Amino acid sequence: MTGQIQLIVIHGNPLQASRMLQSLKARDYFITYASSGAEGMRQAKKTKPDVILIDATLPDAGGPEICRQIKSEPSLLKCIVILLDFAMILNDGQSAGLDDVIDSRIAGPVSNLELAARIQDIIQIKSAQDALKACEERFRLLYEKSPVPYLTLNENRLALRRRKRRRKVRRSGKASPPAQRTG
Repeated sequence: MTGQIQLIVIHGNPLQASRMLQSLKARDYFITYASSGAEGMRQAKKTKPDVILIDATLPDAGGPEICRQIKSEPSLLKCIVILLDFAMILNDGQSAGLDDVIDSRIAGPVSNLELAARIQDIIQIKSAQDALKACEERFRLLYEKSPVPYLTLNENRLALRRRKRRRKVRRSGKASPPAQRTG
């Protein structure tokens, strides 16, 4: 992620949220605040932020439910979703079921300074993961489209896949005969 990071904070407690927002603004984030899950979803669809922080205890819907709604929205799939569980209402078993809808969970009381640092760490990890996926995709395309014959081996040096040399096609549509070796 480059440039200023856009962040939405969805938090039901205005006093706690204002303290958190002051700390995060010092990090030069562009921040939007929503006091309910419904308002947060509207803002997220409209602004498509980089990061969404969601309080686990919202007045209109549970934080985990809002996380599910965000991850089911195609336009928000690239958003980093962080569930704030400061009241520690979710035990490890409950939060384990959220792995597919949250990118991270911050639990327990944490200082605003630690919260900002953890958010920054999560953003850096997500950026590194995205860069790795892009490199893997480029490598896969190069590998698949290679005009050179190759042999793919596993860790025991057994052949997994063999790709033969592609035959050139003449303009007439017929394949040219293989080149004769001289030597």
